[in-house]
Amino acid sequence: MVRSCRGPALALSVGLLVLTGCAPGDVALDLTPQETAGTWYAGGEFSTKLTLTLDGNYTAVGWPEDLNCSDQGRTDIEDLARSPVRDFEGTWDSYGGSLSYQLTLYFPADECEMSVLAVVWRDGDTLDMCVAIPREAASESLASEEIFALRKGAPGPEPSPICF
Repeated sequence: MVRSCRGPALALSVGLLVLTGCAPGDVALDLTPQETAGTWYAGGEFSTKLTLTLDGNYTAVGWPEDLNCSDQGRTDIEDLARSPVRDFEGTWDSYGGSLSYQLTLYFPADECEMSVLAVVWRDGDTLDMCVAIPREAASESLASEEIFALRKGAPGPEPSPICF
């Protein structure tokens, strides 16, 4: 398990907090494990389904491998749609406390050398899990097309992300 992204994770979360003043939603502060566990869907062109369990495990189906797993330099949703997909299982955690909205998905070492940092946003009862597509992007400069969003709940049309 690779757990080397806590420094960048903190920088990303601080940058995302700066953006909340003009967002339709807000960072999901005090997100509970019970709210986090469940199935999240990407929708639209993506058939991605991510199921998080309370015991810290997950199953990913149709995960774009170029989303923090390979180094293909994908920069936006349109670009990411050309990525091959894969299915796998791994573990996840959050930082708890005031950073409970920040999740890390750990890929199995034989599948990928990296992990994924996701930030959960809330708008009423709607929760979106948001992952920056360009690896080296500064969070404060991300546009909606540079965010891969998964919405918790039933599958449907592509979510209009509340991640910014």
